[in-house]
Amino acid sequence: MSLQKVLCLICERPTADGAVLGIHVDKEKLQTWFLNVCGHELAEEIEDEDKICYFCLWHAEFLGKFNGISDEALVWWPRNSDYSDDAAKELRNYYFEGKLEQCWVQLEKIELPQSSGGQFEMSFQRALCSICERPTADGAVLGVHVDKGKLQTWFLNVSGHELAEEIDDDDLICYFCLWHAEFLGKFNGISDEALVWWPRNLDYSDDAAKELRNNYFEGKLEQCWVQLEKIELQQSDGEGTQNAEAEIQPRRWKCIYCGKRFKYSRNLSEHMKKKHKEAIRC
Repeated sequence: MSLQKVLCLICERPTADGAVLGIHVDKEKLQTWFLNVCGHELAEEIEDEDKICYFCLWHAEFLGKFNGISDEALVWWPRNSDYSDDAAKELRNYYFEGKLEQCWVQLEKIELPQSSGGQFEMSFQRALCSICERPTADGAVLGVHVDKGKLQTWFLNVSGHELAEEIDDDDLICYFCLWHAEFLGKFNGISDEALVWWPRNLDYSDDAAKELRNNYFEGKLEQCWVQLEKIELQQSDGEGTQNAEAEIQPRRWKCIYCGKRFKYSRNLSEHMKKKHKEAIRC
């Protein structure tokens, strides 16, 4: 069984949020458009059953409107929204309002352990943080390593209510909650010892975690997580193990002209308008 989604013909990213078939776009115009914006042709001929993700459609449409492209020879995307359902139309509205960006997961092959009974036994879910209730994949400290009384007071002050459950020694608190509380404490000049519940030293973290912390405080890093969907893995006919895949790939918008990457699509659009205006209009 493979968990990998079919890839988009243009961006080569999964089409999990929806796609149109090659038969539903003007393939000749798409070839012309791709040649103009990328400087080379598509690696392969576009087939009717090839898929083009919604984000490539919307990004091309957005750039067309943003740069006032009226050349019919470049408008290869569908002019109406008949290709999409209500959910896709809502996503499109969010995209054009700047509230939505493309997010994808790079898959990595792993081996699933097989029990003696022939059933696969493995959980992909990470232990959750006691505060933000998000996975602790990037690291966490145990409740025994923080001042639980001060944490309860701090949480009551910032949230207006107490934690839903008592903090136990073996509960986990993710690094991001530690760093966010520490950052707010420094930013707001908090000196009240009754609120400083996080560790004052970095003995709890290794070199990799210290580097993550530095990047966080410099504004280069944000917490990112993936909500996993429970699925049933089909058992293979042979005795060999099956492969599943899962690894997070940071999402970045890449300029097709110079290769520069941007965190937000609006920054990419501004960059392309300023630096590659002539190439877009050609």
